[in-house]
Amino acid sequence: LIIGSHLGRPKKGPEDKFSLRHIVAHLSELLGTEVKFVDECVGDKVKAAVAALKPGEVLLLENLRFHAEEEGKPRGLAEDASDEEKAAAKKAIKASQKEFTKELADLADVYVNDAFGTAHRAHASTALMAEYFSPENKMFGYLMGKEVAAVDKVMKEMVSTFDELIKALERRQERLEEIEPDSEGETHDKWEDSSSELDDLIQEAEEFKDNLNEMKRQIDDYQFEYGGLKRLV
Repeated sequence: LIIGSHLGRPKKGPEDKFSLRHIVAHLSELLGTEVKFVDECVGDKVKAAVAALKPGEVLLLENLRFHAEEEGKPRGLAEDASDEEKAAAKKAIKASQKEFTKELADLADVYVNDAFGTAHRAHASTALMAEYFSPENKMFGYLMGKEVAAVDKVMKEMVSTFDELIKALERRQERLEEIEPDSEGETHDKWEDSSSELDDLIQEAEEFKDNLNEMKRQIDDYQFEYGGLKRLV
């Protein structure tokens, strides 16, 4: 098992206070086995440490954010850097990020993302790495699975609520149609206003429900993209 993670927001490369070596003892206690640690996350030292792993052993990599490539943002630019310099630095970091991502991906056979708190960020380890694994070899972990299931439950309940709301509004509309005044006048005008308001409410509720269904579809697609979700949940 190879574990990669973040700690803090180092901005200038390695900082001891953000080193993951500080959590090795606690992680070992939680997992019930001695966790090995390597003070890098890419490079020959890491490859050697991975190659030396035996079945059942755990290796913790150093803080991925010690490398600018993890977040894909240039570091060390002068405050008065020109737009051209900024553009060149951004282009360079994106190129090196691809190499960094591939090197991380090459360490493993299976990719598991359990970092719900940073899953929304398109960083090397939280999103880009997944592209190097086939659907059956990339999946969510237990925490991600619980969070996705919770969101899915809320979405279903909200869609069901809007279904009931639309039905109630339609029943009210039908009732209103039954009592349409025969003659023109103030009463008829009020009836038309009420009928128009109901039409608008039904349309808005249906649009909101459609948006919820689209959000749910995107969540389902995201789960499918990672594949194997139920294998860990």
